[in-house]
Amino acid sequence: MFALKAPAKINLTLEVIGKRPDGYHEVASIIQAISLSDILEFEPAENFAFLCDSPDWKAEKSLVSRASSLFVSRLGAGGGARINIHKNIPFSAGLGGESSAAAITLIGLNHLLQADLPPGDLYHLAEKLGSDVPFFLTGGTALVSGRGEKVSPLPALPHYWVILLIPADMDTPGKTEKMYACLRPGNFTAGRITDDFISSLAHGDMKTLPDLYNVFERVAGQVFGGIDWYKEQFYLAGASRVNMAGSGPVLFSMETDKTAAEQIVQRLKQQGLKAILAHTLDSLGPAGFI
Repeated sequence: MFALKAPAKINLTLEVIGKRPDGYHEVASIIQAISLSDILEFEPAENFAFLCDSPDWKAEKSLVSRASSLFVSRLGAGGGARINIHKNIPFSAGLGGESSAAAITLIGLNHLLQADLPPGDLYHLAEKLGSDVPFFLTGGTALVSGRGEKVSPLPALPHYWVILLIPADMDTPGKTEKMYACLRPGNFTAGRITDDFISSLAHGDMKTLPDLYNVFERVAGQVFGGIDWYKEQFYLAGASRVNMAGSGPVLFSMETDKTAAEQIVQRLKQQGLKAILAHTLDSLGPAGFI
């Protein structure tokens, strides 16, 4: 048996450039992996079996089972595994938990079944599973473009402490589709915010964090009615800048000082709110065995 970490992500920028002819939206986004992770344990077995310590997780709805089926189909041969998932990433949070688990499933099965598929083959499988999945094959800091499936590694972001605030009772089925449906042409941007962020990374000009941006924050109130209240509580707890993770509803703030970050988390918890302290991760590729 061996175990792999499946890290969460936050979007440092998320711009929608416009609507594509195929019905998807063209995006420009900088994604950053963070230390909050699910743990996937892999054991050899004759058939596939999936277990999870969360009662809300359903194998038939998970990308883990889909990734397993897709991988075996690609091999063109039988195979099986027992995959045990320890959930730490909240469901439907905008943190990419399902996409990350799918990517790590591909990596884990490649090792367990001794398939030795090259990274390019794993990438093409990941593309078929979802827009965010290819990013999690490498993690770290990356530009994603197209409909989100094109991944270009970027220089590593300096180390930051990441405070996550998880709103309660905001589980909204189909939230990403609803967010996109709320966008209007006036919400589209040309990608300059993302370009400026990349320029700062490339020149090492990161004494202060460049502007963060998430287009979905413009329409989040239409999907998550109480999101502004949570954002206000975050600021009252001492956060200097609050942004939404992906399609939400999780909010995040980034700090360079661990003590300051811990104090913000403590203040949020004193208000009865769920807060988690994590940190940014450099790219480790598929070697994240634990």
